[in-house]
Amino acid sequence: MSRHILLVEDEGSVAGLWRRDLGRKGYRVSVARWEEAPDAARKLQPDIAIIDVSVAPQSCLPRCQRLCRELGMPMLLLTDRPDLAGAGKGVEFVRRPVRFDSLLMRLEEALARFSARTSEAEGQLFQMGELTLDPTHQAVVKRGLTHLLSPKLFHLLRYFMTHAGQVLSREQLMREVWDTDYMGDTRTLYVHVRWLRERIEDSPQAPAYLRTVRGVGYRFDAPERD
Repeated sequence: MSRHILLVEDEGSVAGLWRRDLGRKGYRVSVARWEEAPDAARKLQPDIAIIDVSVAPQSCLPRCQRLCRELGMPMLLLTDRPDLAGAGKGVEFVRRPVRFDSLLMRLEEALARFSARTSEAEGQLFQMGELTLDPTHQAVVKRGLTHLLSPKLFHLLRYFMTHAGQVLSREQLMREVWDTDYMGDTRTLYVHVRWLRERIEDSPQAPAYLRTVRGVGYRFDAPERD
């Protein structure tokens, strides 16, 4: 499967060239402006984002870091600004100007590092009910049908499956999957649960696997096979 890149870049000609060249290398590329980037990333669930921070506000770095943690994907930040440093886990800087071959090398290295961390952390195969979680392809298989997952969806489903039968609070899920104690906005969790249900449930409105525990959080159950 081709990797999906979200390219955040306001200079149309540059974005067009990179989109073409990355496409020739087998990548799928979506382009968004900075103000569209968070919503585009949540909707598209790309494997990696390349963000030209010269088109972003001065305070863009914390927002990029939060989005990286939320969606569980690596980011490359293109910058010529000396004030940006210390990006943190999953977020790397690429100094501008940058040649395409250098950008491609950094892109492939970032994806390889992220895949290696994911494989090491998530390497065990899980089967529960009619679901099989496949870490090699970052997918869930149900009745022979494979559903590819974003890194964050994979992490969330793995956490549910390894804690089957337990009531998991929203606070616990945000802490363990998103690495945050901030509960000011749990919409991210609700949206990811909805996306999971769309992939694993026969009827997402009447879930058999991923059940809501009112006022607390969620419980993952494995229904008996027929």
